[in-house]
Amino acid sequence: SYDIGLELGLWNNRIYMTIDYYNKRTNNLLYNVSIPSITGFSNAITNVGDIKNEGVEIELTSRNIVNSSLRWTTSFNVTKNKNSVMRLGSDDERVINLHSRGMSWILEVGSPMFSYYGYKMEGVLKTKKDLQDYPIIPGQLEGSVRYKDLNGDGKIDQDDRMILGNYLPKISMGMVNDFSWRNWDMSITLQSSLGAKIYDYDVLNYTGI
Repeated sequence: SYDIGLELGLWNNRIYMTIDYYNKRTNNLLYNVSIPSITGFSNAITNVGDIKNEGVEIELTSRNIVNSSLRWTTSFNVTKNKNSVMRLGSDDERVINLHSRGMSWILEVGSPMFSYYGYKMEGVLKTKKDLQDYPIIPGQLEGSVRYKDLNGDGKIDQDDRMILGNYLPKISMGMVNDFSWRNWDMSITLQSSLGAKIYDYDVLNYTGI
């Protein structure tokens, strides 16, 4: 890993800024993978590969009020991180953790670790005619999700799954305001993250398969 940073202070450090670029690679990760049942086991903990985290962190601090009785300091930070799987064992095979209702996790070289892997929603099957006109998963009824036939073979099966996103935020931000007056202190903290995705399993209770 390596880190390159810049620190800058202005007006007797009334405004202070730090910028960091980092690149970290983690090797020989442990993961529970499936193995041939002839071994007597169905899975085993294995060193399957490497991941990389690369990004930029910026922090800006301002001392807004600095007199003897009242002090007010504001700190703002923003981080942009990119996570990538760099290697998966000797053959770089994909590792898929299957789920019985369509959504899975996947480890794939070049993609963020534990990305969502499933069917892409294209709309809703509104009528019985839609059930005949569009490829469906056996058991689907009116009102359930219409999935994309990714390979165009006229049916929805495991070959139509794709990476749909991941839980890792693209940008994280935070701001802290610290106030002090004589023997009193108060701190106000705000945090946010942007770009992360979640998969809502509750929707299956309302739409079916």
